[in-house]
Amino acid sequence: MARFRQKHNTILDFGLGTGGLVLFVLLVSVLCPICSEDEETVSHVFCLCPVAVSIWELVLRWLHLTSNFGTGPEDVFQWVDGARMTGDKKKMLEVIVCTTMWALWRFRNDKLHDARLLRKDTLFDFIQDVSFCWFNSRQSKYRIAWVDWLKNPFLFCNL
Repeated sequence: MARFRQKHNTILDFGLGTGGLVLFVLLVSVLCPICSEDEETVSHVFCLCPVAVSIWELVLRWLHLTSNFGTGPEDVFQWVDGARMTGDKKKMLEVIVCTTMWALWRFRNDKLHDARLLRKDTLFDFIQDVSFCWFNSRQSKYRIAWVDWLKNPFLFCNL
């Protein structure tokens, strides 16, 4: 059976049936698989989806930061680039932001494919855990304790 993807998220399936060639048209939803409230776009998944908004609020509160970084990932990365921090603290921020983006994408994929590996109520804990591991494995000269990371990593590092 051949499968071709076209515009407007339709999938055409061709197959041989008992009466010859059969065409099936499968409609795939264009709604966000996380919230089912709006069209799925990169900006929606990473910044505008209600789940993404709540996760970013938790991350910013955890780090004692404020931001109105806009409506898309490029705005988030511009905000990180413009943050007034020392180079090593900025690296820490980059790790946390990239972990958050990756966790949102993974959560989206889990919802879409019904893997259910992450739950919405544990997504923020997952971000804290993975970003801690990634930061400590990336930085050989700086180590931060887990309990300090959970409070606010910026307050307990000598960067």
